[in-house]
Amino acid sequence: MKKLPICKKIISSVFLILHFFIVSPFIPLYSETKQSEKTLIRVGWTELSGYIDKNEYENPGGYVKKYLDIIAQYTDWEYEFVKGSFSDILTWLNEGSIDLVPCLNITPERLTYIDYPDYEMAYSNSTLFARKDSQLSKQNLASLQNIKIAAISPNDENVQNMYVFAKENSLDFNIVYYNTTSEVEKAVLLAEVDAGIVANHHASKQTKIILTFAPQKLYFGCTNSKPFLAEALNKAYEQILIVNPIFTKDFMKRYIPLSLAIEFSLSEKEAELIKNTKPLKIAINNLWQPYEFYDARTKRFYGYTVELFNEISHLTGLKFEYVYERKNKVATADIFGTFGNNIEPAHEMGYKITEPYLKLPLVAIYKNKLDIRNNKTAIIEDTTFNYEDFDIFDSWQPVYFKDQEACLNAVRKGSANQTIMNTFTANYMLEQKRKYYRLKIDILPETYFELCALVKEDLDPAIFAVLNRSIAYVSETYSNYFIIKSTFKANEITLSSILNQMPFDVLFVFAVLISISFITILLNWSKNSKRRIIELKNEQLQDALISEQRANEAKSQFTSRISHEIRSPLNAVIGYISIAQTHEKTNQQTNNYLHKAELAAKQLLSLLNDVLDMSSIASGKIHLVKSSFNIQEVIHTMGTLFYNQAKMADLTFTVNAEKIENEILIGDKLRLTQILTNLLSNAIKFTPRGGNITFTISEEAKTKESTHMLFSVKDTGYGISPDFLEKVFNPYEQQNSDNYAKHNGSGLGLSITKNLVTLMSGAITVESEENKGSTFTVTIPFDITYDCKRRLSSRYKSVFILISSDNLRYRQDLEELFRHCGLNIEYYSLEKTFSLLNDTTTAPFQLLILDTDEFTETELVIVKKIKESPLGKYILIVVSSYEQSIDESEGFKAGVSRFISKPLFQSTLFNLLLELFGPYTPSTIQEHLVHTFPGKKILLVEDNEMNIEIASELLKKYEVEIIIAKNGQEALDVFMNDKKSEIDLVFMDIQMPIMDGYEATRKIRASQKSNAKTIPIVAMTANAFVEDISLSLASGMNNHLSKPINITELLKVLTTYLQ
Repeated sequence: MKKLPICKKIISSVFLILHFFIVSPFIPLYSETKQSEKTLIRVGWTELSGYIDKNEYENPGGYVKKYLDIIAQYTDWEYEFVKGSFSDILTWLNEGSIDLVPCLNITPERLTYIDYPDYEMAYSNSTLFARKDSQLSKQNLASLQNIKIAAISPNDENVQNMYVFAKENSLDFNIVYYNTTSEVEKAVLLAEVDAGIVANHHASKQTKIILTFAPQKLYFGCTNSKPFLAEALNKAYEQILIVNPIFTKDFMKRYIPLSLAIEFSLSEKEAELIKNTKPLKIAINNLWQPYEFYDARTKRFYGYTVELFNEISHLTGLKFEYVYERKNKVATADIFGTFGNNIEPAHEMGYKITEPYLKLPLVAIYKNKLDIRNNKTAIIEDTTFNYEDFDIFDSWQPVYFKDQEACLNAVRKGSANQTIMNTFTANYMLEQKRKYYRLKIDILPETYFELCALVKEDLDPAIFAVLNRSIAYVSETYSNYFIIKSTFKANEITLSSILNQMPFDVLFVFAVLISISFITILLNWSKNSKRRIIELKNEQLQDALISEQRANEAKSQFTSRISHEIRSPLNAVIGYISIAQTHEKTNQQTNNYLHKAELAAKQLLSLLNDVLDMSSIASGKIHLVKSSFNIQEVIHTMGTLFYNQAKMADLTFTVNAEKIENEILIGDKLRLTQILTNLLSNAIKFTPRGGNITFTISEEAKTKESTHMLFSVKDTGYGISPDFLEKVFNPYEQQNSDNYAKHNGSGLGLSITKNLVTLMSGAITVESEENKGSTFTVTIPFDITYDCKRRLSSRYKSVFILISSDNLRYRQDLEELFRHCGLNIEYYSLEKTFSLLNDTTTAPFQLLILDTDEFTETELVIVKKIKESPLGKYILIVVSSYEQSIDESEGFKAGVSRFISKPLFQSTLFNLLLELFGPYTPSTIQEHLVHTFPGKKILLVEDNEMNIEIASELLKKYEVEIIIAKNGQEALDVFMNDKKSEIDLVFMDIQMPIMDGYEATRKIRASQKSNAKTIPIVAMTANAFVEDISLSLASGMNNHLSKPINITELLKVLTTYLQ
């Protein structure tokens, strides 16, 4: 469809506005007349799951009620709701005692007493469902023979559909009738019947879908004694469909959460075929970033496609092997995971194409003015996208480039006027490069981009069918989860842009509007018009409130659902890291990398928890969680994460720790991490290349029971203007300058930071000067557990230490730290250290500390020279930044005893001395003892093989015997068969097939075994909400461990229940 030029759009809009102002004086009188002529419509209703649900006042709610409210806006109707059974309301409709019944299909018998409108109000499938542990199966229709089925009425169309299905498949069954769908579902769960038949049942933790059949349209049924009802509905529909031609489908998506009606399952034949199928090769290339790409540095494959096929592998058992292909034309793989929805080039390559798994709008990216028909458009060569499918590309001038970045550069430099991408790719590319920040974006209406996979034509058709089904199943929920990570917002037409393009037209329109507005205000200056304006505003506020409530409900449902999905892979990441760290063959450098990876994974876990707290932040109900933590871990986590970010941005990143005596603090570690993350992220974001960022922590105002920690983040960035400085902590505020315009953001970061600091009884200040930089200073009080001075004794006074450094600032910090511990030190510059290399009379130092910003080849040469000299007899320690230019193993070969990251803390020094010069003190020995529980038996109940491996490896070092059960029923059987009551502890997962952890726990506690009430049962699950913990305890469990498993918490549980 062709679009009007923008000027014509504006002129059309002006005439609409003029029309509104001219006729508005007559509207109040008309509205008052209409409001007094309401027609009462009696609506019969019964509970229908998903469509009509009763609220706390026993009134109807849900989809149907909201749909009727929309209809009322286009009619003069108001409603009275009459509740009854399904049979009752059909009888009343026939008698004419009610006017309307929702959610009816059309049958010949009903046409004799019911009028139907021309347009449907919903869509439905008949669904046969059963309990989760039921043996009923679509794959085995014989299992449905002679079963007992619950339904709501003999007249229910779902019952009629079931009779037709049974006749076609030679099945017999018995039906028991109930009043509502809720009673039907209750009968199934209580095992009063074998299955239930209703419309659009959605599988839950307790139920599963057996059959979905007979798709149909549902209508409002009107009594034929009032013919005007169906006519009024038709007129309302016609007005609604002018605005949105697919209104009913959109309305169902909004109010009835869509999911796949049938749980994904494989037949026995398909499962056997997959088992005997070799791994399929999937070609990945870098032309499709960010959907898929190969990182040559890590030698790993990433992107949407990889995640999609990993999920498919987990779902189906199909095995995939990823290979790097530079071009789609190289047809050596079984599958190409990413391909445009274009059959012809696929056939030319010898492949067939799957159903689309992703559909996104197209956008145009341009520099000055968008003009596809008359100017050059940059596109990728060998593209598989069918531009000819859309009218907007009828007359255009494509220019071909090798990839997306080349297309963007062509637009930026003027060799093309615009380029075309989908929203996801455009957002990814523009976020990656600062140089594109001046480019503009417009969404192209009525265009879209579909992604499919290519499968070799000679692949077994049965495997192709499984791939197609699994792609549809996985992409239903996975697509939204992945894309939500990268939100895109198209540039909009603003008032300033309109003024720049058409100043005289806008001025003329503005003058006309002012004149007419003045006349209109005089004509409408009356009590009725004031009341109408107030009513209109109230309606708008009410609509806004409803929209916000719906958004909050959707957000809560999303976070609840996605929490478990994110925690499961995080559990695997952190679990395997923990196992690798304890492996005997792991060297020190690998341990160092694993530790950094663990810090990053745990930071990701903290951010997940932060996302789950967003609703509390918005409502002002966020609470602090105080616990003891090591401030050194926080600082090193921040240093590790942001050192690499700063290095990528060509920034110098320095971390200083000054006068830190109390390292073990009591406070909210998560909120402190969030505060520091916000400040450091902003510093990196708003500091140009070549700049400096200094992160400093010091201890101030100490008492016996508490201390104040001062955190400072100083940068040499763009700075903040004096005018903006006073409102820098206001929500949604962003400085208006070119430097800040390059970086998209919500404007909430510093506001949230200030609120968190205030909540922690702290203070935050900022000093800044434009183009010179900013310094943010945060002071927060923390409780302490003991006096660190007593722990750091002077027992090592006989140890002489030589510090070699040219960094005056760091030398002073080291001197103060070492002297505080009562140690004998000497400080030499690097030059003086070199002068001692051949001096055999050097003082008897036991420890040589070499300070360097980064351990490079130069430092490696220095180390080798030191070890070859008389100084070589000393223990050599290298203190450096968070990342080394060369492998630390080279340093160890040259003679380095230890590498330590800056900044250096008292505890780091103390533990180093203990390790090098003497045994651990009694208090330290206790911390490093590995507790074991030989002879104890643990029942591990877990259905995920990866989680079983992780948990088993973590428990193995405690010398316990592990018994595995893969669902709640197996766990119950193992417990009941434990005749001698030898099981000492049960770790119970929650979400499992056949029987979940709650039900298994309840049955164990209700059994007659002597230890049924006393055996410890601990939840070990990815369900981490407060309500999940409450459900665990309510079912009879003793404790709750959240995944990823924290080794310290695990040891506490073992010690509590096994000693």
